[in-house]
Amino acid sequence: MIIGVAGLPGAGKTTVSKLLGEAGFRVYSMGDIVRQRAAELGMSTDEASVYLRITRGARAVVVDLLNEMGMEMKTEGGNAVVEGLRSVDELDALRERFGSVFLIYVASSMGVRFSRLRNRGRPDDPRNPSDLIARDYRELKFGLAELISRADRIVLNDDGLESLRESVRNIIQAIA
Repeated sequence: MIIGVAGLPGAGKTTVSKLLGEAGFRVYSMGDIVRQRAAELGMSTDEASVYLRITRGARAVVVDLLNEMGMEMKTEGGNAVVEGLRSVDELDALRERFGSVFLIYVASSMGVRFSRLRNRGRPDDPRNPSDLIARDYRELKFGLAELISRADRIVLNDDGLESLRESVRNIIQAIA
């Protein structure tokens, strides 16, 4: 079973992925790929995210992630989570490789997301709400908005960790 996780910055994609990891899924992060490429290119993650998709196409990040996943999935099989999908192109690339992909879209209000991101401490986190709006716009332009309509499950994540944990448990039970 392959699960894709999508959502705007700060919505809780990483937390959902960690909860799935606790349930036995191997977790692969699109953001980790972007951060690795950013370091290699000497760019910020925001710059690298755009640069990769402009220079190598809409599937650039997921292709790199699929290469990383390749041997592990062939030798070990099992269940995996791909966190941080940004477009239908990326989802389609996963479906071409694995067949079925269950897509979770994580949603949260802008105020909650800004608070989470401000406290997270990554260099690319927004300094003010305007920065978050600009980042949301960029990610929506990648195609993130289209993934909402493709989601198998939309998880609302404004009510704390226990509520989110229960939502993830329900998803696991529904797809098992």
